[in-house]
Amino acid sequence: MSDPMSGPSGYKEARRLLGSSDSPSLTVDSSPYLPNIRADLFPDDAAATASSAASVAVSVLTSPGGALEGKQVDPSSCSVSRVSGGITNALFRIDIPSQPCGGNAAPPHPFLLRVFGAEGMIDRDDETSTYSAVCSFLARRREESGEDTEGLSYHGRFSNGRVEGWLDGYRALTVPELGVPVVSAAIARSLAGFHAMGVPDGLEGVHDSSSPGGCWDQLETWLQQARSAVFRTPADEERAAALNIDEVAEGLQKIKEGGSVPTSTEGCALCHNDLLSMNIMMKEGSCDAGGSPSIRLIDFEYGGWNYVGFDIANHFNEWAGGTDDGRPDYDLFPNDKQREIFCAAYLDEKRRIDSIPAENKCEENDNALQSLLSEVDCFILVNHLYWGLWAVNQASAEGCDDFDYLLYAANRIGQYRALRGY
Repeated sequence: MSDPMSGPSGYKEARRLLGSSDSPSLTVDSSPYLPNIRADLFPDDAAATASSAASVAVSVLTSPGGALEGKQVDPSSCSVSRVSGGITNALFRIDIPSQPCGGNAAPPHPFLLRVFGAEGMIDRDDETSTYSAVCSFLARRREESGEDTEGLSYHGRFSNGRVEGWLDGYRALTVPELGVPVVSAAIARSLAGFHAMGVPDGLEGVHDSSSPGGCWDQLETWLQQARSAVFRTPADEERAAALNIDEVAEGLQKIKEGGSVPTSTEGCALCHNDLLSMNIMMKEGSCDAGGSPSIRLIDFEYGGWNYVGFDIANHFNEWAGGTDDGRPDYDLFPNDKQREIFCAAYLDEKRRIDSIPAENKCEENDNALQSLLSEVDCFILVNHLYWGLWAVNQASAEGCDDFDYLLYAANRIGQYRALRGY
């Protein structure tokens, strides 16, 4: 049974149809969807976790429309390795063994299996359709510009995750590398290209370009969740109470009423919203001998219609790190000159995409740079509250054993207060 369904409604319809069908999968967003199988994580049994991951990956990939449709693959022959760096999700590299191909052995197929976390905080129908559309858009842009065609790809979804292509020869950036000038400029250009995408066809209901930036609605949602959050231990209850969420709410309201940040639809684009070092991949050796690195942005699960200034502010805050141990180092936050270099590179790329000769409008270009820098600076505060509240809700939902979300929340909200001067 195949069906050319697409968009978030396609996943809902597939779940309805497969609830009364013998077929294990349907095609949604041009890829297999198997809502009735899941990857199980066994915290104390790495082998069982790997076995589950391999079995699910093979099921998705060999389904009708899958990348390995029609091939016989024994899950026990796959190599599975846990990928570090994910906080929200569990990530696994799946190496499929070589397949005979015209008498020769084809190279093994590496794939990424993502097991979703943050249950209830992210609409995975919306997010997966957006991810599929982003992959298609960026692939077309690379092909049109003659770039390296290696990039993200979407291979299908299962109950609690999806299968993606593996970026072979790429690695995630480290926190200190965000401040390397050529790397920072390359990230800025990649982000400008991403913002140029606009809302993909069929996703206007998910990313409403006629509405203000989505950070405001998201902040209100997370604020209400944080106010009623229940924690797993008395110690966590005490730490959460010390954050004084009511004061955070008052601070957020003052920011919105102060007029320093936009609350209209101006300056918006489809934004990444989570551009930390682990979500930026660099091709090995691509900036050797002073060259410009080849950059790929990944993990769009928090992506949505938002302010460009917020997206860049988020990236600047991520220069401080902290997603490994909950302790950002704000001495690493970019200085005035570093922020200016990034924003200038961003605007130069935007002008190139829009076919505007930069040299023809020097005064206008300088005004645009100063305006963007000012907006970014204002969103720095908003962004601290955004991820501070996120971390409070993650602590409630998942506890703090694997990652100390409440420590991270205290540091993000604490930095907001330090910047406000209290």
